[in-house]
Amino acid sequence: MTISAGQKPFFIFLITALFCAGLLSVAPVYAETAESEDPVYLSRLETEADWLSIAARPKTSMAARTETIKFIFTRDSWKLYLTNTKKWDIHYRFVRANIDPEYPHKLFNSREYESPDRRYIMGSISHYLDGDFWAMEIAPSDNMSAAFIEKAYHSLVKRTYFGKKMRFHPQSPTHLQRVEELGGAIPVWTMDDFQSAIQYQPLTLATGYGYLRFLRGRIDPASIRPDQILVTEFVPDDLPVCAGLITSQLQAPLAHISLLMEGRRTANMALRGAIDNQALRALEGKLVKLTVDGQDYSITPATRDEANSWWAQNRPPVTVTPQLISADIGLPDLCDTGFSDIGAIGGKAVYLGELCQLRDKGITIPGGFVIPVYHYISHMQATGIDTLINGLIKSEGLRYARPTEVQLYNIQSAIKTMPVSQKLLRDIQTRMRAFGAKKVILRSSANAEDIQGFTGAGLYRSKVISADADEKQIAAALRAVWGSLWNIRAYRERVWYRIDNDATAMAVIVQPFVSDVIANGVAVTANPFHHRRPGHFINAQTMAGNITGATGTATPESLIVYTFTDELETVLFSRSSLNGGKPILSDKNLETLTGHLEDIHKFFIPTRKGSDDPRAMDVEFLLHKDGHFTFLQARPYTVDFRSKEEEE
Repeated sequence: MTISAGQKPFFIFLITALFCAGLLSVAPVYAETAESEDPVYLSRLETEADWLSIAARPKTSMAARTETIKFIFTRDSWKLYLTNTKKWDIHYRFVRANIDPEYPHKLFNSREYESPDRRYIMGSISHYLDGDFWAMEIAPSDNMSAAFIEKAYHSLVKRTYFGKKMRFHPQSPTHLQRVEELGGAIPVWTMDDFQSAIQYQPLTLATGYGYLRFLRGRIDPASIRPDQILVTEFVPDDLPVCAGLITSQLQAPLAHISLLMEGRRTANMALRGAIDNQALRALEGKLVKLTVDGQDYSITPATRDEANSWWAQNRPPVTVTPQLISADIGLPDLCDTGFSDIGAIGGKAVYLGELCQLRDKGITIPGGFVIPVYHYISHMQATGIDTLINGLIKSEGLRYARPTEVQLYNIQSAIKTMPVSQKLLRDIQTRMRAFGAKKVILRSSANAEDIQGFTGAGLYRSKVISADADEKQIAAALRAVWGSLWNIRAYRERVWYRIDNDATAMAVIVQPFVSDVIANGVAVTANPFHHRRPGHFINAQTMAGNITGATGTATPESLIVYTFTDELETVLFSRSSLNGGKPILSDKNLETLTGHLEDIHKFFIPTRKGSDDPRAMDVEFLLHKDGHFTFLQARPYTVDFRSKEEEE
C-alpha cells in the first residue's frame, strides 16, 4: 500500500494512538550504542532469541542449569532495563556504566537494597531449566516492600513472552514474610517446588578420568579402584578413592561423602535416575572423561594416554609421615591438650582440645578424655598384631586383589579378639562413670586424621555404649575403634595419598553422649559459591535424620549466612523435609551460631590473606532445646570458590 504525502500525518497519528493504547507492540528496544546482536539492554523480551542474547549462565549460581537476566526499573518513570547480564553480572556495574556514573558503590548498596526511598527496583529473572521454572527474584538481602514486589512482577509479566509462567521466588526469611503480606496477589514458587524439580546437582566441580562402573545396592569397598568413575543407585556413606562419583539421588551438600569428595577434589555430582540413564549406560565399562561444572556436566570417551596423565597428576608425589608420639601420658582431659599433642592424641582430639580455649566466648564441647596412641601401640605389640601390620606394609602398593583385603580382615579380627589391658579398662570405666551421663561415645582420633591436606572424613568408626558398661563391653567398643584404622576404605585412601602407614596409629576420644538435642548440623566457615561475598555455609537437620550421613533421601535445611553485612542476612536454599516446612534454625539460633563460627574461624585462621583465601573450617554442631550449641568437631577445610573459576 502506498501512502500519499497528504495521508502521512493521519497514519502517524493512528500509529501513535494505537501504541499509546497498548494495541500495537514494537520490537525489543536496544540501547542506542549497541549493535543488535550484542545489546546493552532490552526493554522487552518478545522471543527466546531475545532472552538468549542477554541471559547468562553463571557458575556462581546456587542452582545448576540456570539462565539469568538482571532487571532494573527506574522508580520515577518505571523504565525497564533488562540488562545484558553476560556483560554486567551485578546491578551496580550496569548502573554506573549506563545510567548514573557518579553513584558511589557503598551508597548504592545501602540505599537500593535497604531503603524505601530507593531510586531503582532491581532483581533477576531466572529460568531454571530443570522443571522449566521462570522466576522473578530479588537479592536475598533486599528488604523490598510487598508493594514494589507486586508492581515489578506485573510489569515484567506484561513485557516478557513467558510472563504467564513466571512466579516470585522467595530466597530469604524476609522474602517469605513479604509473601505473607502479599496474600496471594502474585503467584509464588515454593522451595519444595524447586527441590522436587532438580535433576542435576553439582557438588565438587572437577574433572576425572576412569572406567565408568554402575553399582546397585550395597557397595563392596574392596572392589573400588582409583581408575573408576562410579554411578551409584544410592548415596554411599563412604568410598575409597575413585576418579568420580555420580549418584542417582540428591546429596546433602555437607554430608560426609560430599566433604570427602570435596577434600579429595574428586568430581562429584547427583543426577536423578542416573543408574538407568541410557546415555550413561551406553558408556558403561568404557574409559571416559567426566567434567562436573556449576551449570552442567559432560561425559565423553577418553584415551588411555589422557587418563594416564591425569592419574599421575592427581596422586600426591611424596610420602607424608604423620607425627607419632608413643608416650604414656595417662588419659588426659580433652581441654588439657593442644596442637603439640597431635602425635599422641590425633587430629580430631587436638582440634577439640583447642576449642576449649574459646569457652569464654560461649563455645562448648561435650568434654571427655583421650586414650592416647600409646595404648593402641602397646596393644598391637603385646598381642603380636604388629607383625601382621608389618607384613601388610611390606607388601603395600596399589593392589586391588583379595589378598590385601584378607590381610586387612586378619588384622581387624586380631584387634577385635585379643585381650585388652585390664588396668586400662578399669581406668576408662572409672572416668566414664564420673561423667554422670547415660551413654558414652568412643570416637576415632587417628594421628592421620583431621590434618592439613588429609581429613580422613568418615573413614573411621565411632561406638556408643552405656555409661555403666562393664569391662567386656568397653573392650569391645575400644577395639572396634582401633580396628577401624585398618578398614579397606581407610587403608586404600592412605595408600593413594602416600600417608606412611608405618607411622599411623589410633587414639580414642571418650565423651558423654549429648542429650536434650533437637538438631544436628555441619557448617563451613566460607561461602563456596563466591569469594567476594563472605559467609558461612550451613546445613542442619532434625534428630530424625543425620546430617553427616547419606542414608535416606531427606533434604536438609541449607543456607548461607553472609558475614560482610552488619545485620543477619541469609540465602535460603531449602527447608528440611523432616520438619514440615518449618525452620530448624531460628533467626536467634542463626545469630548465635554465626557468632560462634566467626570466633572459631578467626581462632584457627588468624592470618586471613583476603577474601579469596581458601582456608576455612569444617564444623559439626548440635542444637539444644534451650538454644545453645555444642560443637563436636572442627577441622581444616580448603574451599574451591566457584567464583574464582568463573573469573578465570
